[in-house]
Amino acid sequence: MSAEHGGLEVFFSFIPVIGRAVLLTTNIQVLDAYATIAAGDLKVSVQMETIDATQYVLFKTYAGNSLIDQSNFQLGYNVNLELDIRIFIYDQYVSGYCNDRCVYDYAFSSAVYPSAILASLSVTNGVLVLSNISRKELDDQREAVFVDYEANTESAIQSIIQQRPIEMNAGVNRELEFTYSSTKDSVTAHHVKRYENVLEDNLQLSSDGIVYYEDVGIAINEDTAEQVGLITRMYRLSELSSGAISAAEKYQRTALQKRNAVSLDMRLDPRLEVRDILDINLIAAGTQRNIVDNIIVEEIQIRLEDGNYRTSLSGRKNQ
Repeated sequence: MSAEHGGLEVFFSFIPVIGRAVLLTTNIQVLDAYATIAAGDLKVSVQMETIDATQYVLFKTYAGNSLIDQSNFQLGYNVNLELDIRIFIYDQYVSGYCNDRCVYDYAFSSAVYPSAILASLSVTNGVLVLSNISRKELDDQREAVFVDYEANTESAIQSIIQQRPIEMNAGVNRELEFTYSSTKDSVTAHHVKRYENVLEDNLQLSSDGIVYYEDVGIAINEDTAEQVGLITRMYRLSELSSGAISAAEKYQRTALQKRNAVSLDMRLDPRLEVRDILDINLIAAGTQRNIVDNIIVEEIQIRLEDGNYRTSLSGRKNQ
C-alpha cells in the first residue's frame, strides 16, 4: 500500500572531508519537477566543497541514479567544524538543514510513499565517521501551525490541537502537558483500601472507523470487535493530511481503554503522577480473590480521613 502523503526526518553529524559524501537512500518513489527523468528511489547526498578557498555545503537530489537537482550554501573561509545535518522529506518536498539553518529545498512533480519507508546512510569515495544518527517518522509533517494574532491563548491552543488525539494534563507550576499516548513511570500499588472496576460502554467506541480527511480511509480495532462487537463510527479529520488514520486508531484505542473505569483508594504515595502506569496485584480480604490490573492514572486526589492520608485514584485500563 502506498500514499502520496508522508514524511521522513533523518539527523546525523560528521566532520567533512573534501570529495567524500554522505548518501541517504530511501524507497520513496519521486519524479523530478519537469518530468524529464523516470521516477526512481529518492536519494539525497551531502558533502563539503571548496571554491576559491571558501567552503560550501553541497546537497544533491537523485531519482534512482539520475541527478535531478543540486545546490550549495556558503559556510565560510576554511571552516573546519562538525556539520549537523537534517534531511527533512515531506509530501513532494525535500529540505536540507546544516547547523540548524535551512540551506536547501526542492519540490518534486510527485512522490509516492510506501507503507514501510526504508532509509539507509552510506559514505561515497572513502570513509567518514557519522554520529548522532536518528530517524523520525512524521505523522503530520508541518513544521508550524499559524494562528490568528487576535486569538487569545485558549482559542490558539484549541486551534492547534483541533482534530488531533491530544490529551491535556496538569503539570508543575500550573503548566499544561500535551501528549498523544505517552505514559510516565510504572508504579506498584501498595496498601490498597478499595478497588473498583466498572465496565462502561461509551459512544466513542468503534471497531470499524470511517475516516474523512484529504482522502477517505478506514481504521480497524480488532480488540473492540472481539470485546464489544461490530460498531461503525465516522471520524471527520479534515484538518489532517497524513496521520489521519493513526489519529483515528488512537481515538479507538483510548475509547476501549476507558470502557474499564478503574478507581481505588490506597495509602498516600507521593511518587504518583497523572499518566503513570499503576500496577495492581492484591488479594481481596473477603473472597481471597487475586486481583491483577494495570491502569493509566488519569486523576489523583489526596485527602485526610480519620487522621490518615488517603490517595484516591481513577484511570483507564492499560491495554
